[in-house]
Order: sequence, then structure tokens, then C-alpha cells
Amino acid sequence: MYYNVHDIAERYGVARHTIWRWVKDDFLPRPYMFGPSTARWSEKDLRAFDAEFGTRSTEWTPSRPQVD
Repeated sequence: MYYNVHDIAERYGVARHTIWRWVKDDFLPRPYMFGPSTARWSEKDLRAFDAEFGTRSTEWTPSRPQVD
């Protein structure tokens, strides 16, 4: 499953520009680009990030429906 920047911001409780700053600073994994303006993060990459930095202790469910 892949998530967009709005979902990732919700997941970590930060603003969208913070997500992009984290990517720029090599803190958060880079998204996969499915087009010139279609960035998506994989669940696998986010789980690895969470495990490394201990950022999530519970399962997260996005508030919006996702498309696989």
C-alpha cells in the first residue's frame, strides 16, 4: 500500500511541509514518484522508519480511503 504526503503528515501529526523538510534532510525515506507530481511512500518503508526511530507504537489507519 502507498500513502500520499497528506496521509504521512496525518500519521506523524505534522504539517505537509515538515514531511518534505524531513525528506530533504534525509530523515524520512524518499517517496516513490509515480509521475511528475505524484509522490507516494510505501508501507514497508514507513514501517522500517518507525522501527528505526521508534516513531509509532500503535497501528495507524489513514482517515481517507486508500487505493492499492
